[in-house]
Amino acid sequence: PLILVARFCFWKYLICLVSHIQGAWLMLGDFNDIVLSIEVSRGYFYLSRAFPLSSVFVECGMLDMGVIKGLFM
Repeated sequence: PLILVARFCFWKYLICLVSHIQGAWLMLGDFNDIVLSIEVSRGYFYLSRAFPLSSVFVECGMLDMGVIKGLFM
């Protein structure tokens, strides 16, 4: 979600959801946020913005598969 509050609500939902899942699971998509400094092509990396989402990854046992650089059209 583009609205920061909605993102935090969604991330809390994911943490709750994971506690009800048994076995392997997969999530694909764009979280519309930057977790690693190497993902920044222009501008600045802010650890304070990256930390909340990276904490969700840890709590949910998720792995960030990295980024593939390309052109945005």
